Parts: sequence; structure tokens; C-alpha cells
Amino acid sequence: MLRKFISVSETWFQNTEATLKNQQASIHGLENQIGQLVKLVSERPQEDKKEQKPVVREYKPQVPYPNALKRDQANE
Repeated sequence: MLRKFISVSETWFQNTEATLKNQQASIHGLENQIGQLVKLVSERPQEDKKEQKPVVREYKPQVPYPNALKRDQANE
């Protein structure tokens, strides 16, 4: 019974070790990708916020239907 426990424990330990190695490789890959993203973002040209002016358009409400109809008849 002790031998079975030791065997099961060794198998569990090996599986856990393999899982940890896979996770370590995944984390390393993510670190590389994040590093590449940081490099791309830092190399992007910075836009000057002062040069960007918001587009302001005058608000023109729609003419209600009866008034629009009267206006069209008056133009004829």
C-alpha cells in the first residue's frame, strides 16, 4: 500500500512539474508579446493634442412636416 502511494505521488509530481513547465513557457511567450507591443506603441508618432481641433457644426433642427410643405408651396 505504501508503494502504491509513492507511485501515485511520483506520477502526480511529474504531472505537476510538466504543467508548471508548460505554464512557464506560456508566460514567457506572453512576456515577449507584451514587449513587442510596448515597442510598437513607443515607436508610434505622438499626435499633438493641440493641433486636433474638434469639428463644431451649427445645429439646424429639422423643419416640421407642415411647415416644410408650406415652404415648398411658397417656392413654386
